[in-house]
Amino acid sequence: MARRAGRTAHALMEHETIDVQSDGKTGNHQTNHSFSPEQFVALVEVLTRHSSSIDGWFLLWEGYGNLNRRAFHDVAPKVQHSMRNYFLLKGPLTAFDSFPTPPNYWWPGDRAWCVSTDTDFEWAYLGSSDACMDEVLSQPIVDALRTQPENPARYGMDSINPRPVDEPRLP
Repeated sequence: MARRAGRTAHALMEHETIDVQSDGKTGNHQTNHSFSPEQFVALVEVLTRHSSSIDGWFLLWEGYGNLNRRAFHDVAPKVQHSMRNYFLLKGPLTAFDSFPTPPNYWWPGDRAWCVSTDTDFEWAYLGSSDACMDEVLSQPIVDALRTQPENPARYGMDSINPRPVDEPRLP
């Protein structure tokens, strides 16, 4: 997407700053806040090699509109966060791709790694060992860049690519 728009791909890029048309206005490409099936398979193959667990934990935002809340009522414990509340679920690591909406966090029982996505953003973060990260970065199908824990995960973090001319500005 960045290459097509003549933008620079880097660890702090944002969907809004790389998905632009030639006139500098917001592009019309859609993403689905998830991995493609091919990316998911490649990622899970790497992650499972770097864990001794076959089961894992999942945090699923309770605000997704396509969830049957009665299925979770009094069954799944909740995790409360300052920004959102999540249902805490346990199951096979490969269950990630079976949820109606992808979980926002998932990790194996041995805590060898953790994948985090956000409802409002178009990317995922992986916390893992260097060996696991190096293997993920070597997968051609997975668009991944190394970042640092101190890098922000927020709107306006792209300091290289200009914002689209028609994008609403946040105060």
